[in-house]
Amino acid sequence: MEMDKFNGVTNAEFIDYFKIDLHSRMEIINYTYPHELLDEDAGFGEHVHRCTALLKDYILLCFRNAKAAGQQKDALESTGTDTQQTDSSHTQTGQENPAQRSERLEIERKQENEQSALKYLELRDEIGRLIDEHRENVKIIYVDL
Repeated sequence: MEMDKFNGVTNAEFIDYFKIDLHSRMEIINYTYPHELLDEDAGFGEHVHRCTALLKDYILLCFRNAKAAGQQKDALESTGTDTQQTDSSHTQTGQENPAQRSERLEIERKQENEQSALKYLELRDEIGRLIDEHRENVKIIYVDL
């Protein structure tokens, strides 16, 4: 049985999460400093970047929650079936030296980032469409300082 990698959160739910943040600002003030050239997309781009970062953080959180739930489920199942095997696995983990622990954590971090990036790639086309639609509807106010 394959693990639910994102704690039951569907692509549509990830998109809805993104839309809430994206549509939270219908007016964006774009400040231009005296020695800066006008960048018409600076304010909007910053808003989109923040919304995208929030979505990526949420995807990562869902992955971590699903992983923790799976580990908890495995621990409960193994406790009921074979306590001797569980004891030996705890001893093995306890014998992990700092270098091994660091290596294991690095591998887990890479796996988390990889899975999160793959999920974001699944959502990217829809996110791009939503950003383009929002660009047409948002009011951008330009202020020269």
